[in-house]
Amino acid sequence: MVGLLAVLGIAARNSILLFDRYQFLEEQAGMAPGDEPVVRGTGQRMAAIIVSSTATVAALLPIVVLGTATGLEIAHSIAVVVIGGLITSTLISLFVIPPLYLFARSKAERTPDLRLRDA
Repeated sequence: MVGLLAVLGIAARNSILLFDRYQFLEEQAGMAPGDEPVVRGTGQRMAAIIVSSTATVAALLPIVVLGTATGLEIAHSIAVVVIGGLITSTLISLFVIPPLYLFARSKAERTPDLRLRDA
């Protein structure tokens, strides 16, 4: 459970980093919504995402390698799950989240504004 919460927190942070960068590029840098801010934003945040995941994996590798030592049985299984989750969430953040953002953005642009004005 602890490993799952750690991976969910890191995955959520990575997605928030990407969304924040996309919105910054669209609103404050004056880029038109579309592919360009998503590609540029993903490229700009890729290093931060990969470095944070790599540092966490590097911290857990000794536990995985020494997992047969007495007292590390539980920590070993948690470390394996966290490393697998980090690798998966990093790949999802870099290759699945950007197209989903573009899809959601295009869907939001096509949805008519149904709010009533001065009702």
